[in-house]
Amino acid sequence: MTTGAPSDPRTFASAHRRAHQGDDLGRILALSDGVFGFALTLLALSLVVPSAACPGAADASCTGALADALRGEWISFLNYFLTFIIIGWFWITHHRNFRYIARYDGTLQGLNLAFLSMVAIAPFVLGVLNAYPQVPWAIALFSIEQTAATLLLAAIWVHADRAGLLSEAADPAVVAYVRLRAAIVAVAFGLAIPIAFLNVPLAEVLWIAGFAAVSLARRFGAAKDPTAGP
Repeated sequence: MTTGAPSDPRTFASAHRRAHQGDDLGRILALSDGVFGFALTLLALSLVVPSAACPGAADASCTGALADALRGEWISFLNYFLTFIIIGWFWITHHRNFRYIARYDGTLQGLNLAFLSMVAIAPFVLGVLNAYPQVPWAIALFSIEQTAATLLLAAIWVHADRAGLLSEAADPAVVAYVRLRAAIVAVAFGLAIPIAFLNVPLAEVLWIAGFAAVSLARRFGAAKDPTAGP
């Protein structure tokens, strides 16, 4: 009798899943860093060089026109830096979380790819926000993207915990803190979705409030961020 691939589809699926498990996280982290770096670079493309009503001569009238044009783009600059900070926070959190993730499986790979899809689409979402800064749907879209990214990043951690993929360094305090941090940010961005249709400035304030709450939770709930390391 010849041997080969399992004839039972369930047996084959189980063997296939086992083949996609291990402790070499290098490719997962390399892909993640690449997506983060590309997305952060593309964010700058959402900024448009303002058009000043002057021929470009180095005179007072052209200088004033350019200054006025730049001031007119202040919202775009603010949105850019805010998005850069948020995506940067996701990268730092992703990096810190994976310090405690020692192994991977197919589910973790899939969740990480889903999370990276939210990071990769950030330049487009920022472009919509810059084009329609006062439109509720633009604010809601930004909030939806950040909420989804936060929940997917939390799902990576929860799955790693339940599937036994965490290292021994991930004690209960670390596990609990990471879940709390994700919950606070997700709630802040999630609340901003419906509030965007009632009060745009308040929805934008919630974006900042979530991270401020994380800082307070770290300061008063523990001596320091237990995932930050020395």
